[in-house]
Amino acid sequence: MSQGTSIKVSRRKSRWWYAFQPISVELDGVIVGKLVGEDSMMVEVRPGQHVLRVKFRLVHWSNKLTLSVAEGDQRLVQCQTDWAGYPSIQLASD
Repeated sequence: MSQGTSIKVSRRKSRWWYAFQPISVELDGVIVGKLVGEDSMMVEVRPGQHVLRVKFRLVHWSNKLTLSVAEGDQRLVQCQTDWAGYPSIQLASD
């Protein structure tokens, strides 16, 4: 795996009470960590296509986000929960 081939997942700031409850991050079908508050995490990946989604609480899954990561790239992704607690995930805008 080359240095710098990664996906960075950030959690957007939220004003809702559950903003400090964890969101689980799933990469290619495996939970790789949790984000609390405005946390972010870096996940080293192999070049190629990957599928991300996030889960809030025990039942609410986001949409699936499929993205390609080239050798040496870092892709930026953001997740958040809406006012009702439903999570979403999308590529971060630069």
